[in-house]
Amino acid sequence: MGLDYLWEMPTITQAGPLLLGWNLGLGGTLGVASPIWAGASGVAGLEFNFQPVPIDITIEYRPGLFILPSVGADLVNFSGHIRYHF
Repeated sequence: MGLDYLWEMPTITQAGPLLLGWNLGLGGTLGVASPIWAGASGVAGLEFNFQPVPIDITIEYRPGLFILPSVGADLVNFSGHIRYHF
């Protein structure tokens, strides 16, 4: 399970219904498998927003720090996803 708080930055460019934007933020994760694990991460994302529908495709860089079950860092972590805004 994860939770992110993102700050939407100004749009980089727009071409018709597509907006190219970016965001910065912080997040937390919690795993309930055995063993339980937890961590925090930074977020820097590039967003492809489709107007007027509330959908975007995002590519993110997410360096993280794990605090359970042991302390460690994951400095090379990228993710991508499709989001629906409601």
